[in-house]
Amino acid sequence: CSHTIHKPMSVFTMGFGSPHNDRLLTMIADAGDGLYNFIRGADDIPVAFASCIGGLLSVTAQNAVLRLQADTATSRILTIAAGTPVGGVTPVDGPDGKQTASVPLRDFYSDEQRDVLVTVALTALSIEPVHYRTQALELSLEFYNVVAGRMGDADGCVCCRAQRQRERTRGS
Repeated sequence: CSHTIHKPMSVFTMGFGSPHNDRLLTMIADAGDGLYNFIRGADDIPVAFASCIGGLLSVTAQNAVLRLQADTATSRILTIAAGTPVGGVTPVDGPDGKQTASVPLRDFYSDEQRDVLVTVALTALSIEPVHYRTQALELSLEFYNVVAGRMGDADGCVCCRAQRQRERTRGS
């Protein structure tokens, strides 16, 4: 599905009986940050609607934004791909030698997980130690915690270990 929805809403889809395109309905629901439900028959309609309404009621975090920051002396953000309708996010170089990017993740349902794929280029290290640990990215997540009724946040980092090769062995 090449069209995405850029409004703070969700689209839920339902397929009734067997003659429907469940793949298309799933893609529409995914693009609309919602869920797809299969309805076998008329008796399953109330359960499907309850599932949608229950899903709306089980939102635990709203307006989540993942912020990434790279120190351009050690790493650069090349690409960011989020499993949300936002598409690619372009990092911005700041005057302080930091590269930043914000990924809007929108709402999270209870126990939901999301993947964000970030391609990072590490700069060449000209250091003497054989082992070196460097921080590739700083991460922060900001969201409205629906359960607590206030803003919430979390932070962390992505560190990489580099091992410099002292010798090369030639095989025959």
